[in-house]
Amino acid sequence: MAILSSKQIRLNPYFNINDKSRIPHSITFGKRNTWDHWGIVPTSLPVISPPGIDIRSDPNSLKNGSIIGGDIIAPYTTLQNREGDIEFIVVDQRWNWAELYSEIMSHLHGFKMKAILEDDPEYFYQGRFSVSGWDSSNDDYSRITISYNLDAYKYLITDPTIKEI
Repeated sequence: MAILSSKQIRLNPYFNINDKSRIPHSITFGKRNTWDHWGIVPTSLPVISPPGIDIRSDPNSLKNGSIIGGDIIAPYTTLQNREGDIEFIVVDQRWNWAELYSEIMSHLHGFKMKAILEDDPEYFYQGRFSVSGWDSSNDDYSRITISYNLDAYKYLITDPTIKEI
């Protein structure tokens, strides 16, 4: 279920674009925040998908032909990257859509960076992001889709072992 629609944005003072403290669920990509810098908000609560489990088939296995990949060489599970996408609505109408598209593309498309969810500020995700779609067919608001391919783990912001990207 979407957290907002174009009618809700127009009619509900909660989504006042002049009051950035009242816009929920922003994400910071690198040093740019989706609301503060671009005026975009997610169409639903942004959730980073969980990593997949690396499963390899082994014809000699007694577990129906599949075992956890890590079981072959190590006593821990091998995880795949987290992959998915998040759809945003362009709420800040001060931007020309072509300028905003170019700005977002030049900042994150294909680059490796950190992402911090406003709803989970103690942790960050690290990986590559890309703009995978832009839909301006709606008369009220354009939509932009940002895809991600992130490390399997989320990291604590205060972890001293993590290097700055």
